[in-house]
Amino acid sequence: MIVEMNQLFRGVKTPEEASLLQKKLQIDAEIKLLLTPWSYSLFNSLPDFFKQQILTAREIEGSVKLSHIETEKLIAYFVQIELEKRKKAGTYKGSFAPVTHFFGYQGRSGHPSAFDCSLGSTCGFAAGVLIERNLTGLTVAVRQVTQPVKKWRIGAVPILAMIHSHPKEGFQRSALVVRSEDVRLDARPFQALRHKMKTWKHEDRYRNPGPI
Repeated sequence: MIVEMNQLFRGVKTPEEASLLQKKLQIDAEIKLLLTPWSYSLFNSLPDFFKQQILTAREIEGSVKLSHIETEKLIAYFVQIELEKRKKAGTYKGSFAPVTHFFGYQGRSGHPSAFDCSLGSTCGFAAGVLIERNLTGLTVAVRQVTQPVKKWRIGAVPILAMIHSHPKEGFQRSALVVRSEDVRLDARPFQALRHKMKTWKHEDRYRNPGPI
């Protein structure tokens, strides 16, 4: 369903066209024509708040902004419906008042290592120094982080120096972005990782050092 909707927005060129398509998709007869029967049935089974998020939360290139889709609220919604059915059937007598939370990046990160703690403290302290000196519009830069902490070099970079305007897919073509760095698949670090992955498929070599 999401793939089909992404394809619909991929052909949109302007914010006005995107807004028009979003309004069109809110009309049941229109969305029924634009989606396959299976995707339409799935979309129709969702609560209104969730439908709205799927239609309006969009990335620059038009795809669904998954981090803005509140799946935790969707689960709570369906659990509540199920419990109400059980109450009517006499098989459930409790109460249900869910409080949901979105963990985002926290949900897929491990405990911080000694390096993580040192880098976080360094960035925080450096940011405090910049604020104290009334230096704004800057981001902290820490170099030589492969060396011992005492040899780290701390500085600042103007945020404007990091911003680029380059052609992007989708309807928000003029957006300024801090360009992300892609992993070079032919570089030695990735090739070394790829070599190890063959071993990790068959052997348990994982370890979580925890906060050291």
